[in-house]
Amino acid sequence: MPRVLDSSTVEELLTPSLALDAMRELFSYSEEELGYGRIDLRHPKGWLRALPAFMRPGGVFGFKTIHRTDGVGMRYAIYVHDLETGELSGIVDGLAVTNLRTGAVSAVATERMAPEVVEVAALVGTGPVARGQALLLDLVRPARELRVYARTPDNRARFVEEMSSRLSSRLVAVESLDEALDGAQLVTLATKASSPLLESAHVVPGRHVNSVGP
Repeated sequence: MPRVLDSSTVEELLTPSLALDAMRELFSYSEEELGYGRIDLRHPKGWLRALPAFMRPGGVFGFKTIHRTDGVGMRYAIYVHDLETGELSGIVDGLAVTNLRTGAVSAVATERMAPEVVEVAALVGTGPVARGQALLLDLVRPARELRVYARTPDNRARFVEEMSSRLSSRLVAVESLDEALDGAQLVTLATKASSPLLESAHVVPGRHVNSVGP
C-alpha cells in the first residue's frame, strides 16, 4: 500500500541535517548509479514540469512534478517507485523537500569551495527557498553575521524575527544590496529576479557565490 506524506509530515520528518547527509551521499554516486531527465509542458492555465530520475543504490525511481496554475500558484509532488518491482511506494508533498534539497545543494558546494572561515555572509531573498538556504548553509559555514536583504522592508524584518532562533549567526536586516555584500565572503542569491543582481565589481577574490534559480 503506497504511503502518502503530506506537507506537515514531511516538515516533521525531514531535518536540514538529514537533507545535507542525503545530498552528500547523492554526489558520491557514479553516473552509472543515477539517471535523470526533464519534461516541460505549457497548458492553457499555466505549465507543468516533470523531473524523472532513478537511484540504483537506493533502489528507487520516480519523478517530481512542479506545476503552476494561473491565479492559484505552485504545487509540488514526488512519486517514488520500487526499482525492482515498479510498484508505487509513496507520494510525498514536494514543497519542503524542494526547499531543503535546494539548500543542501548549495551547502555541499559551499562546503567544498567556499573559504573555511566565514565571518560575514549575505543572503538576498527572504522567501521559502531563502529560508532553506539559510538553514543548510548554517550547518557548513556558520557565519558570525548574516546580512539579509530583500526589496521589501517588512519581508526583511519578518525573516530576521522568524529565523534568528533557528540560526547560529547574528541576523541583520540591511537596506541595500551593496550593504549586504560589503565584506561578505559568502553570498547567496535566492530571489525571483528576472535580471542579474550581481555586477562584475561584486565578484571579488575569496568570495563564494551561490545563485538559486535562473
